[in-house]
Amino acid sequence: MKRICALFLLINTTVFSQDFQLANQVGSFSEATSFAMSPQGYFYVADNGSDEIYKIDSLGNELTAFGGYGWESGRFDYPIDVSLNTLNIFVTDKNNHSIQRFDKDLNFISRLSTRDGDNADAAFGFPLSADISTMGDLFILDSENKRILKFDLFGKFILQFGGFDAGDFSIKNPKKLIVTESNNILVLDGRSLIVFDIFGNGITKTALPENFFSIDKHYNTITLTSDSSIYISSFDLNKISFRKLSLHGLPENTLFNASLGVEDKVYALTNNTIYCFVLSEN
Repeated sequence: MKRICALFLLINTTVFSQDFQLANQVGSFSEATSFAMSPQGYFYVADNGSDEIYKIDSLGNELTAFGGYGWESGRFDYPIDVSLNTLNIFVTDKNNHSIQRFDKDLNFISRLSTRDGDNADAAFGFPLSADISTMGDLFILDSENKRILKFDLFGKFILQFGGFDAGDFSIKNPKKLIVTESNNILVLDGRSLIVFDIFGNGITKTALPENFFSIDKHYNTITLTSDSSIYISSFDLNKISFRKLSLHGLPENTLFNASLGVEDKVYALTNNTIYCFVLSEN
């Protein structure tokens, strides 16, 4: 694929460091894997321990729980990722090789699964994450074939990219993807960050300083999460400047699974809860 734009990624852990203080924690889970936050302030949490999706408010009150172990529609076997747009919730159901779509109250709408279909280009297995563009296109990170697939909102296959034939932009160790507000696809691949445009053209591939395993977004704010660190950035295609956050007040040996930056707050997901940090005034 053709490199169409240069991207400068600056990760500075000193100059841009910011202090955040633990304010509270919400929710109780058994093995949470991923979460997203709606514009109304509700959290949607995927819990692999119970194979359920939870909708909770900012106080931790459980409003809805849905799912349970199984392979039929509305059931899960390792819900590894959850994402949303203004209308729907998308759950990546890894071991069932599917993406399930729900409304904001977690009522089931549809299920996309292509692994056993006739079109090899459209087939995905053991998906790791999925996200939707502002135009309604669904992008799926396919770990079985190490590539990204693009579908429309009705499940019609459009294209696949990032595979073995993508040259410098071939995906080797996929972990997670997000689609930015400007419709760029960011893929966490091993210790690299790969950026594609919405047509599947590779833009850049940049080495990262830590072994991050989650990349998340809330509007235009992006976070990178390792087991003990969170970096935050506002996405700009010409320059991404990540800053490492200093988090205070955590219990010892706390391990993160994902994070979200929301204005002057940061939410960090662990196996069992969501920690809320506020920007320190000092």
